[in-house]
Amino acid sequence: MENKYAFFKTLSLRIVFIVVVLLVFIPGKSIGQILWSTPTGQAWLLPGNWIGGVVPIATDIAQFDSEPTSGVTGVGINMNGVTNNGLNNQAVGAIEITAARNVGMLIGNSSTSQNGTLTLNGANVNGTNNVILRNNSPGLFTIQNEQALGDTTMEIALANNTENIIIIDGAGGIAISSVISGAGKNITLRGIGNGILSFTAANTYTGLTNVASGILQLNNSGGGTLPATNNITIGATGTLRVSGNQTINDLTMNSGGGMLIIDPGVTLTITGSYNVSGSTINNQGTIKLNGGAVFFPGTAVTINNGTANTMTNLEIATSADVTQTAAFSISGSLTLTTGILNSPNNNFITLKDNAVVAGASNASFVDGKLGKIGDDAFIFPVGKAIVGYVPMGISAQPNAGNLYIAEYRRPITTSYPIDPALTGFVDHVSTVDYWILDFSGSPTPIDLTLYWTMQSSNNGSPNYISKLSSLIIARSNGTFWNSYSVAGVTTGDAIAGSITWQGVNLYGPFILGSIDFGNPLPITINYFNGFKQSNKHFLNWQLTCTDSPNTIISIERSIDGQSFTGIATIIADAVRCQQPFVYADNDPLTGMNYYRLKITAVNGSIMYSNTIAMLNKESGFDLVGLLPNVVNSSAILNVTTAQKTKIDIVITDIAGRQVQKLVCNLIAGSNQFTLNLAGLSAGSYQITGYTSQGKSRTIRFVKQ
Repeated sequence: MENKYAFFKTLSLRIVFIVVVLLVFIPGKSIGQILWSTPTGQAWLLPGNWIGGVVPIATDIAQFDSEPTSGVTGVGINMNGVTNNGLNNQAVGAIEITAARNVGMLIGNSSTSQNGTLTLNGANVNGTNNVILRNNSPGLFTIQNEQALGDTTMEIALANNTENIIIIDGAGGIAISSVISGAGKNITLRGIGNGILSFTAANTYTGLTNVASGILQLNNSGGGTLPATNNITIGATGTLRVSGNQTINDLTMNSGGGMLIIDPGVTLTITGSYNVSGSTINNQGTIKLNGGAVFFPGTAVTINNGTANTMTNLEIATSADVTQTAAFSISGSLTLTTGILNSPNNNFITLKDNAVVAGASNASFVDGKLGKIGDDAFIFPVGKAIVGYVPMGISAQPNAGNLYIAEYRRPITTSYPIDPALTGFVDHVSTVDYWILDFSGSPTPIDLTLYWTMQSSNNGSPNYISKLSSLIIARSNGTFWNSYSVAGVTTGDAIAGSITWQGVNLYGPFILGSIDFGNPLPITINYFNGFKQSNKHFLNWQLTCTDSPNTIISIERSIDGQSFTGIATIIADAVRCQQPFVYADNDPLTGMNYYRLKITAVNGSIMYSNTIAMLNKESGFDLVGLLPNVVNSSAILNVTTAQKTKIDIVITDIAGRQVQKLVCNLIAGSNQFTLNLAGLSAGSYQITGYTSQGKSRTIRFVKQ
C-alpha cells in the first residue's frame, strides 16, 4: 500500500514539473497571453480567430504577430450588444503587437449602429506591470472609432488606478483617434523605438500624462487634445510635440535631454507652473504662460527654432511672477500682458533683429536685463517690482548686427559722485535709481531716452520731477558721473514724460540729474525697524535726503496691514532729515500692529517705507513673511514677538523632510534674519518657528 502511494506521489510531482516546464519554456507564451490565429479573420469576438478558441477577457493580453496578414482591414470589435454578449463594451488587460509583425495593425468598432467602449485594465507585458498597449513592430498600430464604414465610436476607457503604460519598442508608432477617458487615470509613454504615440481626439481622461521616453504628439486640429486641467511631465528622453492648440495646467520638463516641440501657428497655453530643467524647447509657434510661475532651474535650457537658443514667440500672462535662469532669444514677439519677467544675472532674453515687444505696462515688464539686436528704434520694457514699468529707449541706427543690453536698477547698488570738473554745471543726480545700457557691435551714435511715471517715486503723486527745463541725463565712467546731456530735451510733464540725450556714443550707467535746485529727486529710506519696551512700541529709521528745505514724515499704523491711519507727523529740515529718528507709540493697538512711514518731499512727491509688524501682547510670536517669497539664493525672514525669546526655525520640503535648522534670538519687537537657501533644490518648502513652550507658526515659499 505504501509503495502504491509513493508511486502516485512521484507521478504527480513529475506531471506538475512537466506542466511548469512547458509553461515556462514555450517561447512567447504565458498565462493570460492569447494570440490571434487566423490570416484573414476580422472579428474580435469570434473564438475561432484566437489560439485555444478563447476570446481574451479583462485580465488577458491580446497578442498579434504576423496574422492577420492585412495591415489595412484590421480587427473589429462588434459593439452592437447582440454579438457582444448583450453588452456594448469589451475589456482586456493589454494589447501587444509583436516584432514578428511587419505591416500595420488596426482595431476599431465594427458595429454600424452602436457605439461602444474598449476598457484597458493593464497587465504584465514583457516583464513590465500595468501595460495597456505595446507595439514592438515596424508597422503603425491604429486604434480608431470604426473598423471600416460607418460613424460609430469606440471609446478607450483607462481602468488601471496605478498607471496606464504605453510602450513603443519598434519603429512603428501607435495612433489613437478614439476618445480616451478615465477620471484621475495616468498615462505613461515608454519605449526605445522611433515610433510616435499620436492622440488626435478630444480626450477626457484627467490624470497625469508622463512622457517618460519616446514621442507623444497631440494633434487634435479641432481643439485641445487633453483637458485643460491636465498636467504633463516630459522625462529625460521624452519628447512632446504639440501640433494643435492646447491648454494644460502644469508642464514639467525634467533634466537630461527631454524636448518640447511647438509646431508653426500652434499655441500652447500653460495655466499652472512651467518647470524646465536641462531640456530642449523647439518653439515655432507660441508658448503662452497664463499661470502662477515659470522656472528654469539648475542646468541650462536650450530653446531653439532652427538655430540654437531661439524661440519664435513668448507671451507672459501670469497671475504671479515669471523667473528664468537660462538665456535664450526670441525671433518673433515678446508679449507682456500680466506678470513680471525676472531675468537675474546674465540669463536674459535677447530679441533678435525685427523682433518686437507688445503690451508692456506696470502689470508686466522685465525685471533684470533685456537684450535687443537690430537697427530699429526700440523701447526696452524694463522696470522693478517696487516701482513698476520704467522703460529706456534707443533710436534707429544703421547696423542691424548691433546688440544693446538694458537694465533698470533700483535701489542704487553702486554710487558714483559727481565729477568735480562738473561743479557749477550739474547740481545733483537721483539717489535711488538709474539705468544701464551696454553695447557690442559697430560704434554708432544713438539717441537715448529715459522715461518716468507716477510710479517712479514709489507710488508718489506728483512725481519727483518738478522742473523739466533743468532736467538732464548724466553718464558714469565707472568713477564719476562725468558727462551729461543738454538740459530740457523733454516730453510730457512732471507726472509722466521722457528726456532724450541725442548723439550718445558712450555706454554704461545713465541717471536723471538736474542743473539746479529743481527736480529734488527721491528721498531714500536707509532702514526702518522697531522694538518693544514694556507696553510701548519704538520705531527707528534713517533717511538720505536731498537739499530739500522741508521733508514731512508721517508715521502710519494699521491693524490689518492694509488700511493705514496717521498717528504722528514730523517736519524735518535738510539737516535734521539726515539724522536718525526714534518715535514711541505709547498706546499701540491690542494684538498685531503694522507700521509704515509716509515721506512727502517739498514738491509734493510721496514715497512709503517697508511695513513692519509688532505684537502688543503679553506673549506670543508670529512669522510675518519672507522676502522675496520666490527665492533664488537668500531671503529675509521677518519675525515679530511680544517678548524677548528664542525660537527654533526649521525648514522642511514638501514631503516634510527637514533640510535646514537654526536657532534665532529675538528681541521684543520686529526682527529680521537672512536665510541662506542657495543649497536647496528647486521646489516648495515651508518654514516653521517653534518656541520652547511648544508654540509654532508656519509660512511657505518657493525655491527656484
